Amino acid sequence: MTKLGSHVSAHGLPSLLIMTHNASYSIVILFDLFVPPSFEVQGINNRAPDGTRHGWSSKTRDRLSALDDVHARIAPYAHQLRIVLANRDDLSKFEQMCHISQGSCRPVRVSRVDAVPKNLFSNRYIHDLYRWIKTMDWKNAFQIEGYLRRDLLNTHDLLFALQKPFERVISDYRDDASEVLRLFSVALRMRNMHETPSACLSRILANHPIRVLKSLRAPPGRFLCHHVVITPTRILLEGPFVTPSNRIVRHYQDHDSALSERFVRVEFREEDNLQYRWDSDVDESWFLRHRVGGILRDGFEIGGREFEFLGYSMSGLHGHAVWFVAPFRDPIEGYVNAETIRMSLGDFSDARRMPSKYAARMAQAFTPTEPSVTIRRGQWEEQDDLGPHTDGVGTISPELGDMIWDKNCRARGNLRENGIKPSAYQFRFLGYKGVLVVDHRLKGVKMRLRSSQRTFFVHDVEVAELEIVKSFCHPEPAQLNRSVVPLTRTFLCDRRDLLDLIGP
Repeated sequence: MTKLGSHVSAHGLPSLLIMTHNASYSIVILFDLFVPPSFEVQGINNRAPDGTRHGWSSKTRDRLSALDDVHARIAPYAHQLRIVLANRDDLSKFEQMCHISQGSCRPVRVSRVDAVPKNLFSNRYIHDLYRWIKTMDWKNAFQIEGYLRRDLLNTHDLLFALQKPFERVISDYRDDASEVLRLFSVALRMRNMHETPSACLSRILANHPIRVLKSLRAPPGRFLCHHVVITPTRILLEGPFVTPSNRIVRHYQDHDSALSERFVRVEFREEDNLQYRWDSDVDESWFLRHRVGGILRDGFEIGGREFEFLGYSMSGLHGHAVWFVAPFRDPIEGYVNAETIRMSLGDFSDARRMPSKYAARMAQAFTPTEPSVTIRRGQWEEQDDLGPHTDGVGTISPELGDMIWDKNCRARGNLRENGIKPSAYQFRFLGYKGVLVVDHRLKGVKMRLRSSQRTFFVHDVEVAELEIVKSFCHPEPAQLNRSVVPLTRTFLCDRRDLLDLIGP
């Protein structure tokens, strides 16, 4: 299965390793791995596998998602490997290498392994499966497709053994069917190896009858979000999980609660669910441009829905997580896709020629926040900063602070006297971001924002929601950001008398 010049490595130890050795048959090594292996190709004259030149580099290998086009069709669904040895002496060398590595799973020799072709991942079966799941509600299709992509079930299991039982579950449980299918996914990962998938499904149905089943419910400020994990070879489906919402999701959720299913959180991960990592002699640029960049440019399809890149928050980007959306028809705004959502966020004209700044400002709308009170146009105003080197801090009146506190208490189900009333809030409001503190000199419902807290303009808005990122009920550690650190060092070096006071 390996190509000339390709390098195959596995993250983690194999769960099963079998070697066959027989005089009348080929000598093969079978790998049954916990996670798919990494595929790398030896570069020639600093060119990518497709022949395109991608810059000068001393690195000699490129990361691949599949060995060739035939393998690319199977790699997302099955990651077992069968390696045919050309030389019988290589078998002894391999056993010696396994002994030296002292892995927890040692090779086992068997005289013969019968291989029967079943075409589990042929174009016909894959096409039939996706044609079937496109006929059902998307939440149910998401779970069923997840079985295949997680290698929990194959196409024969889904099309021949479980298709009719799944259809009965969908018919009997109706809106709660997706929760049963989610529980079945968890049970498949934990089932005894001697239990068939059909028996496992029967057990789940017996333990969760129709009248007793309780579906997941999201508290205020959160929603049930389906997660998609993009690895070098696969697309894994998880959830739905209770996830903090943001301004965009809440906006369309208020129009129709079902529209929240159109937004998915996408994470780019290694096969073992850790963040990407590279060997020092691997050039990752080709892989990032084609695998990651290809997903961001072209999107992907899940359960019959086409998803396209929408945006990200700065905190999510640190974890390689972004938001995708499937275009939909809103009952108020009509047709909505990723571009129309981004265009509705505000005026970014001054940053359109600076991609990083443009994306960072847009990321403000995707920050996880809790909904709070709504502010009318006459209840907030902008004021100048305290000085040229500070963003300043906005202020709110005690009455507005009480309104925010009461709204948060009701959302969390807490009584007012069970907590400490915050005196400061980290917030998002239209194009503003930063911190607000209670100013007892302000009367009525009033909010005053610093001009430097405005990152972009939002025009013609009379009523807007004040979003809370974090509430501060007690002092917390403070730290300097990166830009302030060199300024502080310069300031101290120019004033030797202060150095004597603070010490070395």
